[in-house]
Amino acid sequence: MPKLELTDRFCQAAKAGSGRKADYFDTTVKGLVLRVSAGGQKTWFAVYGPPDKRQWLKLGTYPETPLGTDKGARQKAKETRASVQQGGDPVAAKKAHAASMTVFDLVESYLTRRASSRRSVDEIARRLRKNVSGYDADGKKVEKASSGCIGEVKLADLHRRDITKAIDAVRDRGAAVEANRVFEDIRAMIRWGRGRGDLDSNLTEGMVRPSETVERDRVLTADEITTMWAAL
Repeated sequence: MPKLELTDRFCQAAKAGSGRKADYFDTTVKGLVLRVSAGGQKTWFAVYGPPDKRQWLKLGTYPETPLGTDKGARQKAKETRASVQQGGDPVAAKKAHAASMTVFDLVESYLTRRASSRRSVDEIARRLRKNVSGYDADGKKVEKASSGCIGEVKLADLHRRDITKAIDAVRDRGAAVEANRVFEDIRAMIRWGRGRGDLDSNLTEGMVRPSETVERDRVLTADEITTMWAAL
């Protein structure tokens, strides 16, 4: 149970050593732990409670969740400690929230908190709402929503077969390119949700794109070059 003042340099280089995992306790913020797995996965935890009833609250993964900043691991650990001192139980609260959160909730949270800064957010929102959740931001059923929509599935019950169901429904209607893009959208959303702690695992790990797209090489014809040149 190594204790030290965690720094970004240390977090970047931290390893599990010869064991299955290693836990590094921060001396700057009491209860903050960086867990490093044998595979190199780095996860933040806030630890609280007596030794015989110790609770481990996942705060996110590193470097997706940084050490510092106002949204970093240290700040989250401080907020967790404050909640415990006021009589709260963050682990129980998180479990209750996860039990009630659905894929629809995850989609809307992802679109608002992560994808909103991307130029393609409108297309991402269209694909996820039509093919994954089946509901718009107001909770109304999307017109002509895919038959594979899984918006009502609880995150606590979500399985990769649900993801496969959503993608297969797109591919089965002959939209191979759309199916690939929906898969990429879902994969990015799941990774983001895991980093936040909304999901305990990356359900898309090991999954492959539903179809291979064929790259085409094409050059302009002489007539097309003439037309383009005249337009310029």
